[in-house]
Amino acid sequence: MMEAKTSNLLTYESDFSEFIAIRDRHEVAEIDQEMFYYWLEVLPPTGGNVKQNGESFRMNGMGGIWTRKDGSQQPFSFAFAEGAEFMTVFWLEGSERDGNARYFGQLTHILNPRG
Repeated sequence: MMEAKTSNLLTYESDFSEFIAIRDRHEVAEIDQEMFYYWLEVLPPTGGNVKQNGESFRMNGMGGIWTRKDGSQQPFSFAFAEGAEFMTVFWLEGSERDGNARYFGQLTHILNPRG
């Protein structure tokens, strides 16, 4: 699993467009809980067991495992795409119950199979 490396926390209230810019560069972005849940609630999550452009998804319910081009694997909570676009995966590290959760999002190179 690739460890997320980020320099700052992006908030839904102040950094939404910055998140989109970072995501569009296929970089990992650390986001706040509010932005994580915004994307979860905006449209139904998407995905499927799919392999494209050297990457793959193996789904288990709403989430699953994303295998990147370099072979590293990232467990994710859900994937989002609106229409025929690359899917963005979202995951958390730590525990919401313990109050130490960190949230992340990253654009994949896998086109939405439901687009």
